[in-house]
Amino acid sequence: MDNPIFGGNPYVYIAVLILIDIILIPLTVKKLLSGKSGKKKKAASIVAAAAVFIVIDCICAAFIIGNSFSYDRTGKRYDYNEPVIYYTSEGGKFTLNGTGDGARFANANGTESYLAERVYVDDDGFIYFDVKNELAGTKKDGTFTDADGEKYYRADAVEWNKYGDMSLKKTKETD
Repeated sequence: MDNPIFGGNPYVYIAVLILIDIILIPLTVKKLLSGKSGKKKKAASIVAAAAVFIVIDCICAAFIIGNSFSYDRTGKRYDYNEPVIYYTSEGGKFTLNGTGDGARFANANGTESYLAERVYVDDDGFIYFDVKNELAGTKKDGTFTDADGEKYYRADAVEWNKYGDMSLKKTKETD
């Protein structure tokens, strides 16, 4: 569930849901209290309305968190906030650490680390470290090319499905 709205963070979605409740519950209670029915009936209606809000929130939260995962190029599933492994063609494993300008791809023991802005993925889904800044980019379709015309994509801009098929993450620029 890597949705660009709210950064794809499922807990932000849940917070928005709670915020909506904070607005709707008092309005619902006010509406129920303004009716002409007796006190017991009003109280029962308020309890029923609160129960409906809670049930809907629980169902939505379970759905949001249950569908917040991603995959690596092999189709291995990762839960939200679990780092996805990026593989080199030689079998090395790297993860993306941080966000923005300071983001880096590092191996498990920390002996190798590369700026995310210079790490790419080839058409086979393997990462490539452009340490000499040799790739030429075309921002229009998100591809970068080397001197031989081979295509690459920013590693932090790709994602895979459960079958290991790669695609560019949806962003405001690619929509």
